[in-house]
Amino acid sequence: MKMTSPVQERRLNMRLMGYWQELRAGASCPTAARFDPSDIADVWDHCFSLSQSDKGKDWVFRHIGPALAKESGLKCDYATSSQIPSGSLLHHMLQRLSVFDEGLQPIVNSGAFKTAEGRDCLYRAILLPFVGGSAKVELVVGGARCKPVPD
Repeated sequence: MKMTSPVQERRLNMRLMGYWQELRAGASCPTAARFDPSDIADVWDHCFSLSQSDKGKDWVFRHIGPALAKESGLKCDYATSSQIPSGSLLHHMLQRLSVFDEGLQPIVNSGAFKTAEGRDCLYRAILLPFVGGSAKVELVVGGARCKPVPD
């Protein structure tokens, strides 16, 4: 499902939110079955996706985009959310996953974090829930971009 807007949104949060709203099709939350990464190929390198593990509260990565991994100081091959080192942009984003237990609305976040090298960075991020057959969050798609704070 390609975005129908004649002008492609460049800001990551707005682009992903628009796609999520389009997939909702009048429902309160879109289904995981409707999500197609090729629909957001232009920003997919700055995104990740997770699905709920069968073993408790851990989440399993389906995708970590190379641009997001680089900005987070990580590799793209982490298997679960608990393996992400603290202090990274991605770790900071994942701390918000528990909010989906309270509702099915996107989580938009911005702020600052310190990289593993001690550099201050500003970021903008979004987490989007997708439900399965039980109306429980089955898939989370997130995206973030950051930039170093000038010295």
